[in-house]
Amino acid sequence: MLFDKYYKDLKTRGKYSYRGVVCHKTNKKWLSSISHNKKRISLGYYDDEKDAAQSYDRAIVKYGKPLYKMNFRGDI
Repeated sequence: MLFDKYYKDLKTRGKYSYRGVVCHKTNKKWLSSISHNKKRISLGYYDDEKDAAQSYDRAIVKYGKPLYKMNFRGDI
């Protein structure tokens, strides 16, 4: 089916390994952020991508976002 092919391509198109984490080109650090009340909240810059992802997971719990998918299970 055409839709199945599109959905498969959409899932594998991601550039980064973790949700809520991007590489900041200027300072070569990982930026973690989350959306809350229609505003983007920066969670900080990290040297390690995994640390930034864990920060995102902690923010999901802190801001009560049960529909957001976490990067790790139980490691927060």
